[in-house]
Amino acid sequence: MIPPTRSSLDSSRSFAASADSDFREDRGTWRIRPARSRLIPVWHVGVHALAAAAIALSGLAWPLELAAFGALAAHAVWRWPGAPVPICRHADGTWSLPALGLEGLVLCPGTEAGPFWVRLSLGRADARAVTVVLVADQLDRESWRRLQAELRRRVGAGTV
Repeated sequence: MIPPTRSSLDSSRSFAASADSDFREDRGTWRIRPARSRLIPVWHVGVHALAAAAIALSGLAWPLELAAFGALAAHAVWRWPGAPVPICRHADGTWSLPALGLEGLVLCPGTEAGPFWVRLSLGRADARAVTVVLVADQLDRESWRRLQAELRRRVGAGTV
């Protein structure tokens, strides 16, 4: 006699529970907790280095070049990428940024998704949109896949 096997439904449920522990089925909220990116600071430094090279090759008088380098260095420090903020996707289709105290946000037309990056433009009718940029190295593979699928499934605004 062959021993009975567990149904694949049970194993699928247990896999889903362990694979996406940030998803709370009971409340329908998916919590996205991005890690600090290694790519964004490299990009930030690279853009400012390119701008510095352009200033150096511009042929400006040295006092103007010095002022431009100073302004560029100040901008590089002042606009250094901050820590990533947690994002929540609710079952009713709204989004929230709990760390910023923003609830009931919807995807706005500026939302776009590329193969290695996502720009979420989240807003309400009574407030200006907030932009959140995520890159692939900030999320685990399953969360990145799910976010990409969520944005591609969306109909309406933007190029997503």
